[in-house]
Amino acid sequence: MSLIDPDAAYVVEFPEYPEVVHRHELAVTSDDDELFIGQRFSCKEECVYAIKWYSMNISVDYKVAVSTPTIYVGECWKTAEGCNWRTIKVSVLITEMQAQFQYQVSYRKAWIAKQMAMEQLYGDYDSSYNKLQGWIVAMREYVPGIVIELQTRPYYSPNGQLQSVKRIFHRMFWTFDPCVRASPHCKPLVQVDGTWLYEKYIQILLITVAQDGNRNVLPIAFAIVDKENMESWKFFLTNLRRYVISNDNICIISDRGKGLIAAIRRSGVPWRSVYCIRHITTNFHKDYKNADWKSQQKMIRLESDIEGQTNTSFRQWLGIMESWQWAQSFDEGFRFGQMATNLVEGINAVLLKTRHLSIASVFSATFYKLATLMPRMGQQQVDQIEAGHVFAEHVRDTMVVNRRLARSYGVDLQNQRCECRRFETLHYPCALVVAACAKVNVNVEQYVNDVYTLERTSHVWENEFPVLPDLSTWEVPLTTFELLPNRGLRRNPRGRPQSSRIRNEMDIREKSDGKRCGICRLSGHSRNKCHNRNFHVGQSSGSSRN
Repeated sequence: MSLIDPDAAYVVEFPEYPEVVHRHELAVTSDDDELFIGQRFSCKEECVYAIKWYSMNISVDYKVAVSTPTIYVGECWKTAEGCNWRTIKVSVLITEMQAQFQYQVSYRKAWIAKQMAMEQLYGDYDSSYNKLQGWIVAMREYVPGIVIELQTRPYYSPNGQLQSVKRIFHRMFWTFDPCVRASPHCKPLVQVDGTWLYEKYIQILLITVAQDGNRNVLPIAFAIVDKENMESWKFFLTNLRRYVISNDNICIISDRGKGLIAAIRRSGVPWRSVYCIRHITTNFHKDYKNADWKSQQKMIRLESDIEGQTNTSFRQWLGIMESWQWAQSFDEGFRFGQMATNLVEGINAVLLKTRHLSIASVFSATFYKLATLMPRMGQQQVDQIEAGHVFAEHVRDTMVVNRRLARSYGVDLQNQRCECRRFETLHYPCALVVAACAKVNVNVEQYVNDVYTLERTSHVWENEFPVLPDLSTWEVPLTTFELLPNRGLRRNPRGRPQSSRIRNEMDIREKSDGKRCGICRLSGHSRNKCHNRNFHVGQSSGSSRN
């Protein structure tokens, strides 16, 4: 029995793919009544007619959820009643079997049957490694500029004999040409992180993300490795430097993993390495386990107490890092205000429903998701430029607020510095700079960094992905060897694979003061039991505050 996560049945592997179909000319057509991914139509009306004809032939009712000139989305007409269409739980299978055959199967039998169905849909995990070779060959054939670095290890038979026709998967790096061309137009900072894959074998997906001037996130490189050690991170960073990021003036935000820190030092990348403040908080909680310290808001004042109660002083603990690696006041604007790795964590959440699929499905999903994202975001930039705007929407909205809050403070326009430090941190004028420019009659927009212009953001998203032809039409040559998984990385074969996040110190919320009364603003009671509440007839609690 193959180990496949049952949650995989709840996921449509490429839910956004129809958007790609509308934006590209596809190389395949069909004269049959069947619909398939990649089918081409001359216009939207013809596509809608084909969908309606197909739904009538198979007796499936649907309703239109979204209909625009470029998007047409249909869903089950019982969605409001809880029907998620392809979502089928094991309990539902048991009920359907009992209703149809008057026989109640056990949960285990229904779960095994579902696993067998999932194998037919996505393939089993073992054969997926060899299927990955076909995807690599096809990508290199149909996706110009793609970069794939695959490392394998020799395979030895049980009797210790080397077999040249078989290789063991070790690790793989890949990126796409549109991501490479978009990278120079993003902010000069990247975030890197690793996330677990929930397949049959223990693997980790490494991701690098960048951000454009309008705070949109773009994944620019991926890798699948077996561990987050120095060798794996060095492999990832070396290829990231070689193929994606050629600029030396880059700030890289990450956690304080020993393997990653060692890899940054040994790989020779000239980037400015800073740390996520949330991960620093987690490290502090691990080293200083006193729960009372975790709730303190002014730890610096307690430094003398900490030194007296612990073997390692707080000052020495912070001395391991440079001040500019964790404190925004010493950052000099390299972070662009980003103090945590929230951007890459958000991409991990986007790929959450893909991470339990086979390795070939994870690889292909990154292509389809980016191929959908690029044209949609590119059209948004075009619409903004055609509307006559110069800067990104986020900067425009912030500038409006800053003009309303403008006050007089110490501002150095020549060196682009301000007392509040927001000017040099975010690289666009704060309220104080707006006031200074208004006083000396200077155009404030000249102090907005070019990364926030729509011209730069449009260059990020203007590179569209080519469309892959239908899988049945691929002319993939035979591979020279069979690619196998590393069976030493197999998970515990008992039970279903774990697909939920293990909560750690980063998930612990800070203690709050509790709910406060809406009238007296004191804690310990609500407005309904407040002694200051007026109980006059016809007078509401809202009027009692007037």
